Amino acid sequence: IVINADPLTPTSYQVGDDMVAWVNRNRQFMVFEDGIITMVEDIVPEKYNLTDAVIAYEMPNRHFKAYYEGEAQILESYIPEDYKIDNETLVWVDYMNNLHALAYGERVKPAKRIVSEFEIFVDVIQSNVNMFRPQFYYDGQVY
Repeated sequence: IVINADPLTPTSYQVGDDMVAWVNRNRQFMVFEDGIITMVEDIVPEKYNLTDAVIAYEMPNRHFKAYYEGEAQILESYIPEDYKIDNETLVWVDYMNNLHALAYGERVKPAKRIVSEFEIFVDVIQSNVNMFRPQFYYDGQVY
């Protein structure tokens, strides 16, 4: 099946699992997902990253936002220095080095302490705390 989502060539686009995100010629941020075309933002993001099923994006007003399964949400009122996406999970560190995540559309707290670094492997978030001691988050639990 071929779907003509926009008659004009997009100014940018990215492809994930069963999803396409693009900026159209009208400078709107668009998503095609589950057969539906949605205008996510009427302002072009400064940067966007579509990986698997989550889009993380940075707006000109410095808001850090995410789009997941038809819903856009503001995650922070600033742009984090580092964030990673894998599968259906987005993970970032705030300015106080606290770890945050959006997992399957829900905000979760994947670490109990301040982190020095982190990685994400599908649904497991691994972070290092206190003298590089590993800590793991999986399915709502911190280990």
